[in-house]
Amino acid sequence: MSVCAVQEKNETALYLSVRRVVAGESVRYVERMVSRQFLSGGIADVHAAWCVDSGRRYDGWNVDPGRTMAISGVAYAAGNAVTLSASGHTPFSAASVGQKLILREGQNQATVTVTSFLDSTHATATLDTAAPAAVQAVGLSNWAMARATLSGLWHLEGRQLSILADGSAQPPATVVNGTVTIPRASGRILAGLAYTCDLETLDIEQGPPTLQGRARRVQEVVLRVKATRGLAVGPDAGHLTEIKERTSESYGAPTLLTTGDERVLIDPSWNSTGRILVRQAWPLPATIVAAVPRLEVGE
Repeated sequence: MSVCAVQEKNETALYLSVRRVVAGESVRYVERMVSRQFLSGGIADVHAAWCVDSGRRYDGWNVDPGRTMAISGVAYAAGNAVTLSASGHTPFSAASVGQKLILREGQNQATVTVTSFLDSTHATATLDTAAPAAVQAVGLSNWAMARATLSGLWHLEGRQLSILADGSAQPPATVVNGTVTIPRASGRILAGLAYTCDLETLDIEQGPPTLQGRARRVQEVVLRVKATRGLAVGPDAGHLTEIKERTSESYGAPTLLTTGDERVLIDPSWNSTGRILVRQAWPLPATIVAAVPRLEVGE
């Protein structure tokens, strides 16, 4: 493998010549590591995360504030019929029937399926999910053409991939004919090879006197993190506790990234090291600033 670092604007980009095995054959690719600044509007955003290897992404979210979409109807429960109205663009045609769209305002969102084509700026649709008041009868620039498949993955044919869709981790899927399928249509789909990141501390020591030769137990750990989600903590790989992170997020919205302290009770077994293992096994970002254990010392 060859590696080259190139300065690009305010970041150093890493390029690699990588040998991979695809469909039983050895091939080489020139690959570029994506930015670690997972930002949207200058704010850390789980929707922008790219934490897979050799991945590919579909992004159907609108980026032009002048192009808006609105849903209007008599009622807004799941299954109700609504009208879609586009402004600043002409997205609809006869081929739009069956297309799913997502409209979002903050953490409030609704998904619809187009049922008929009226004209280039209007279509009728059925609500797949109830539409919150924040997305009813208002032109929104935050909308997406949603899909339940991601194609163009021929370079990973036959491999099982890790998937992130609209900020939520999906079940692993195997590439068949260059395509993976996810359970629910999403506006942004990322798929690639999974990797597991482990951080393990050294033996805990304090003193004087030394703790060498004495039993140790850590019952609680405070992790100080930045723009992080999906961690598990424990004394070893066989005794990990997932951090419960979801708090006030709206139904259907992904769990937000956390910056600050995460407190977790872990397996309180006695051992001779007092080590802490932190694992990230999901396609989600994690930056650990500090790990603060609550330590007990035995004889």
